[in-house]
Amino acid sequence: MSRIGKKPVTIPSGVTATVEGQTVKMKGPKGQLQFVAHDDVEVKFDKGVIRVAPRAETNRARAEAGLPAIAYGLALHVGEVIYGNIGGESRLDFTVIGPAVNLTARIESLCGELKRELLLSADFVAAASIPADEVGEFELHGVGERQRVFAPREPD
Repeated sequence: MSRIGKKPVTIPSGVTATVEGQTVKMKGPKGQLQFVAHDDVEVKFDKGVIRVAPRAETNRARAEAGLPAIAYGLALHVGEVIYGNIGGESRLDFTVIGPAVNLTARIESLCGELKRELLLSADFVAAASIPADEVGEFELHGVGERQRVFAPREPD
């Protein structure tokens, strides 16, 4: 389905096509084809051209439309930070600094290696009281002790 998602598909002469909701049907001299597109995409057929587009910006919708996934990594931690304007007189540039920021950044850097989009610190898991599974204990650059890292528990 990637070809459909990337470019409009012009239906050749001698082929009939219909789109009913998410069901696409085509019939031609070499046979017939029918498939049901996932609800995350919108299928349109107009003037002999079929187009598929994501309904929302989810990775599943992007994949169904033949577009690349958006990869990201996110870490959650709790702790004290210092924030302030580090910009100049004519430019505001607020930032946060401190050991909690460093720890969060170091945990986030594990997302790619662990193939996880979301990782949690032990302090976050304790403070939030959420179900989570430990993914390991890691030595992180610039952090004094090894840190236990968690991922949210998948729903059953």
